[in-house]
Amino acid sequence: MTIGEALKEEQKRLGLTSEAMAAGVITKGTYSKVVNGKLRLSSDLLVEILFKHNIDISDFFEMIKSTYMPKEKLIEEKLFSEMQQALNNHEVEKAEECLTKIKNQTSNKYLQQRAEITVAYLTNSTDKLSKNF
Repeated sequence: MTIGEALKEEQKRLGLTSEAMAAGVITKGTYSKVVNGKLRLSSDLLVEILFKHNIDISDFFEMIKSTYMPKEKLIEEKLFSEMQQALNNHEVEKAEECLTKIKNQTSNKYLQQRAEITVAYLTNSTDKLSKNF
């Protein structure tokens, strides 16, 4: 989802007109161009709009991250989440599968080490980890 699409969605959620959404920050015409993907909005103006309408910045960026975040980072985030879920649920097999995916799909050494530690913890084999850990 683009920034413009997310703004439009928040506008609908809040029950505001485009004029009310933009008021005091940018013109209605500029806002229309932003939500229709014809104009980019500066980060300063975006933040002003979000704060003006009490839109949670974290939630907003969560809505748009699949469009703007590098694909490798999205994959890493998904794999990290899967590993966390396996740890929270004490699912050894799922954690081992996730470790394999992490080794095959990312070059992030930190993520790989965290996954190895998680599997070692779940299998009660932390004593077998190398001194690097």
